[in-house]
Amino acid sequence: MTKPKREKMPRKTYAYIEHELSNYHRSIEKLDELKIAIIESDKRSIDENAGLGIKSTGGGPLTKTILIDESIRIDRLQTLVAGIGYVVSRLPDTKSEPYRDLIQLRYWEKRRKLTMEGIADQLHISRRTAFRMKDKVIYAIADALGEW
Repeated sequence: MTKPKREKMPRKTYAYIEHELSNYHRSIEKLDELKIAIIESDKRSIDENAGLGIKSTGGGPLTKTILIDESIRIDRLQTLVAGIGYVVSRLPDTKSEPYRDLIQLRYWEKRRKLTMEGIADQLHISRRTAFRMKDKVIYAIADALGEW
């Protein structure tokens, strides 16, 4: 029995997943920045009320709105980082299918000058294998994130 062919992912979804994979390390940094900002705002609130006998209620409506907004951003970034990290950590990495090297060269190098053909040459794999591997990574990440 043959495996049913999977429907092709919409181009915009594919581009979105590639964008998130390219910005994976920046997402980790942003997540840390947001967490620190919330911790610092909590410390300021406590320090401002220290010795005044005022119990902090977390600020007014604007403060609560900002914290909720930051919480939503943190949740989104945590989902992205966890999903991408999960997929990347479980990819096979052999000489015939060097997934991590492909991701590094395609998405994480600061100066990405290589085409997919150049990446295939550098990894000593066929052009078709390189494209197949890239598609497999993008589909796996989209699946992990619930985007596909």
